[in-house]
Amino acid sequence: MIKPTELRIGNWVSDSDREDINLYQVVKIDDIDFIDLDSGDEYNVIGKTEGGKHQYFDIKPSGIPLTEEWLKKFGFEYCDGLWIKNDLSTGLNQKDLYGDGLKWYYTIGHIVIETTYVHQLQNLFFALTGKELELKEN
Repeated sequence: MIKPTELRIGNWVSDSDREDINLYQVVKIDDIDFIDLDSGDEYNVIGKTEGGKHQYFDIKPSGIPLTEEWLKKFGFEYCDGLWIKNDLSTGLNQKDLYGDGLKWYYTIGHIVIETTYVHQLQNLFFALTGKELELKEN
């Protein structure tokens, strides 16, 4: 289970309490109801289902493994053994942020950041660009 403090509105997660295969986009993180037994923090995380307009659920978020399918959904392209995202609107080009899917390299200072889950890549992208990592329109 993910600590709610690791999440941002818009992150994609699954629900560790549900046996369904739905994915949820975080729409609200509140400071009531949910108690993290490790830290004692109380949170209420609300998510909506993928494509759901008015289907909101209390969830206990868990990570979605970062896969090739998710990288493509976010607009990354596979080129010469690496995943890159050329998007001039973010100010990043393929020399700034690239990775093999799990390890991402940010070229200023040769920083290597390991990601395992979709929400971690979303948070990294936002931290570097100040913009959300949006799903590509099909």
